[in-house]
Amino acid sequence: MLRRLFFRGLRGVYTLPYVSICQEKLQQLRRVWGDSGQSASLAALRIEAFHSNASVDKEGVIGGWTAGVDVAIGTLEKVNGMVNRLVSQADSSTSNVGTVIIDELHMVGDEQRGHILELILLKLMLFAIGRVTSASSGELYQLQVVCMSATLPSLDPLKSWLLEADVYTTEFRPVPLEYFVKVGPRLHSGDLDRVVREIPLLQGDPDRITALIWEVAQEACAVGYDAASNATGVIVFCATKAWCEKTAVHVASTWPGVPWDLDDTMLRGRHQALDILRSCPAGLCPTLEKSIPKGVAYHHSGLTMEERRVIETAFRNGHIHTLCATSTLAAGVNLPARRVIIRSLQVG
Repeated sequence: MLRRLFFRGLRGVYTLPYVSICQEKLQQLRRVWGDSGQSASLAALRIEAFHSNASVDKEGVIGGWTAGVDVAIGTLEKVNGMVNRLVSQADSSTSNVGTVIIDELHMVGDEQRGHILELILLKLMLFAIGRVTSASSGELYQLQVVCMSATLPSLDPLKSWLLEADVYTTEFRPVPLEYFVKVGPRLHSGDLDRVVREIPLLQGDPDRITALIWEVAQEACAVGYDAASNATGVIVFCATKAWCEKTAVHVASTWPGVPWDLDDTMLRGRHQALDILRSCPAGLCPTLEKSIPKGVAYHHSGLTMEERRVIETAFRNGHIHTLCATSTLAAGVNLPARRVIIRSLQVG
């Protein structure tokens, strides 16, 4: 995408399924590509997000892709509208698109919105074929469509459907992924063929959930990680919103503490999060008021967008080490975690 922007003047579209991920990708690309005022920025590109919560642009169009926007990040519905204008050539702002990235391609099988992604891909393929066959100049216009997914079970049918697309696969992970199963006080290997170890028992923690979280903090302290590195991040997935809040209270009340809890930067970060939450229209939840000073918070649909943003930022910064969340967090937000605990295989 960047190469086509610089050397051919062709703009890019980045498609994501959810508003929250669009906003996250917007901040990420602005840090590395945008004019952020930092020397680390790679280029002064204008990057904008287009979704249902998008603000009105200078031309007064909600979600309008003006000529000055180099990269558009949008939800399926917004990108579908952009592709419609691209195919019909009714809007000059979409006439010089060179790269379309489709992230989370497995959404094509979603019962509710999969048909939108299928339509986007079909129109892009037909448009690309038409532009190539009708080109009269020596240099053919070529639209590059890049589809990505980490969970697709079979690539061959999609490869054939996408006009024999090139396939690139990798199993590289920056952090090795290990699976364990907790049965009673013991931790078993993922295939349950052996007992790995017994989980230590902390006071007031019969389920040993706090102990599993505390282990991560202890290991990080032992190797000298800085608190801001978020090396202690743990996400606990719970079946219901009530269970999330109950787990957050439990972990906070049984947390033994680590040296980081007394760090000035850590204390300021947690107090700042509390102050921002306190200023929100709904006020500060009593549960969060008790849990955040211990580095614990919950995350579910009962929180406003502003409250979620504050909690997610505090977690990324390492000020919150444990996030108790429903499964919607996994679908809508990418957060770094050293350990993930799934308390129940049931949802709701």
